[in-house]
Amino acid sequence: PLLPYATLFRSLDCEMAGAGSEVAIRVLGGDLLVTGGRGRIKIRSVHGAVTLQGATGEIDIRCANEDIRLRDVEGTILVESVHGDIRLEGGHVSSAELITTSGDILYDGSIDRDGDYFLATHEGDIRLTIAPDISALVEIETFEGDVIAHGAVLEQALVELRRDRDYRLEL
Repeated sequence: PLLPYATLFRSLDCEMAGAGSEVAIRVLGGDLLVTGGRGRIKIRSVHGAVTLQGATGEIDIRCANEDIRLRDVEGTILVESVHGDIRLEGGHVSSAELITTSGDILYDGSIDRDGDYFLATHEGDIRLTIAPDISALVEIETFEGDVIAHGAVLEQALVELRRDRDYRLEL
């Protein structure tokens, strides 16, 4: 049986591949590239970018000063960054909460009919791309940014629901 993987680094660029179990990583400085992981995936970084790819489960990533990138992940996502962009590309996401204070958000993933999706940035743009035949509720907030939606259904929904800088799309 595979055991959970946990580590703590001070300042080090790190690549971890082939994790078939739970992952817990904390780093003060240095970029992280994590491939794989199942179950609970918890990553914390103060001064380093985080890239997670091919993971499945409950994904919880917090990063203070750099970007967060998720590729081909599955499960529930909670991602927060203070000074960095958040990019979710591909995969099957059953629910997502993507929050950044001063960064852009790109969401190019699946939307589950029963999922909850919340995307928020204070000083950044939100770009959203999902399939045209989706039925879901997506909440979006930005204070000093724009919302860019790809797909005719999304674009029309945004035009109809624009009020202040909060958007609640029911597709």
